[in-house]
Amino acid sequence: MSAEPFLCGYVDMTEHKGGNEMSTRFQIAVLLSLTINAVLFGIGMIIVLTIPDLAQNAKYLIPLVIGCSFLITPFIAWFMAPRMRNRYWQNRNHKTGSF
Repeated sequence: MSAEPFLCGYVDMTEHKGGNEMSTRFQIAVLLSLTINAVLFGIGMIIVLTIPDLAQNAKYLIPLVIGCSFLITPFIAWFMAPRMRNRYWQNRNHKTGSF
């Protein structure tokens, strides 16, 4: 077993079939969830802090915004993950004779 693949950060998963591999969709969804959570939290905070009636109850609504953004994020990320793969859009938008 050579140490060269480990030096460059490359791990060959073709030899290991233990069932612990994450799907590509899940990996993309995890990366997207960070951005999606930040956007949802920002939208919620803007809504709460710019509307005067909501701003009066901000101490109750800000934790609600945080909780809702954490609950909604995985679903949106799971829905968007396949669309981030190049192969998905190539098959969907492929036209004969076009690049």
